[in-house]
Amino acid sequence: MFNVYESLLAEPPSDKSVVVSLLDNPAIKTSGTVREITPAVSAQTGTVQVKVTLNGLPEGMQLGSVVSATAKAPGKSAVELPWSALTKNLSDPAVWLVDADGKAQLHTVTVGRYLTGKVIISAGLEGGEKVIIAGGQLLHRE
Repeated sequence: MFNVYESLLAEPPSDKSVVVSLLDNPAIKTSGTVREITPAVSAQTGTVQVKVTLNGLPEGMQLGSVVSATAKAPGKSAVELPWSALTKNLSDPAVWLVDADGKAQLHTVTVGRYLTGKVIISAGLEGGEKVIIAGGQLLHRE
């Protein structure tokens, strides 16, 4: 059983295969399959429990050994911005973008995660846009 951050399992894994290796000797490894993901998120740790069925124990790995698990998961693109870039469009989170004419335009975004001093924008920005990160509170729509 492994504790995995809930944000890493936003979607059920399409590939349920897992590689389990000893922490003190990563050369000793075995494979397994995700058997169960608990639906409840721990309030203390922000993790869910993932149960894995192993395909056998290699020589040197015993039940109760300290191990790590590696799984393949699809990546998600996101944009990290400082807190100061975030504002709101009525009640939705938004940022000010500089358009091709050099004018500021308010653009609604989806915040994937709030971190200390920064926000992770999970939707609404493609990357490469010019985002106003200071002084946005002084801007207003025409």
